[in-house]
Amino acid sequence: MIPKREDSLSTTTILFGGALIVLGFAGYFKSGPSVWVALVPALFGAALIALGSVARKPEKRKHAMHGAAVVGVLGFLYAVRGMGTLGVYLAGGRPDHPAAAFAQVIMAGLMFAFVLLCIGSFAEARRRRSKAGQT
Repeated sequence: MIPKREDSLSTTTILFGGALIVLGFAGYFKSGPSVWVALVPALFGAALIALGSVARKPEKRKHAMHGAAVVGVLGFLYAVRGMGTLGVYLAGGRPDHPAAAFAQVIMAGLMFAFVLLCIGSFAEARRRRSKAGQT
């Protein structure tokens, strides 16, 4: 079933949230149960799923999707700040938790892509509102 145009970003938000939850739990089990910080992507994913679900209600869509975009930016900034560990790994060093370094790169990529999709969707919505006001 193809989602309605208005629901497509909320569906995309839920899918990105699900991917982050999978990433968080995969990192957690790969790094070992003592590394709780590996679950951070899952927390961001849960927030995206919650906001994507709220955005399915037309009267709450705008605020929920702006909130999801903020979660995306914060998640990107969180993941990027820890990517220095990957540099250590690529330079031949051995970081404490290499799986966490790769998970942060994946999380940064997912969040960056999500924020770009949000920006595009917000611009399209503005164009639609502008056209509707002109005619």
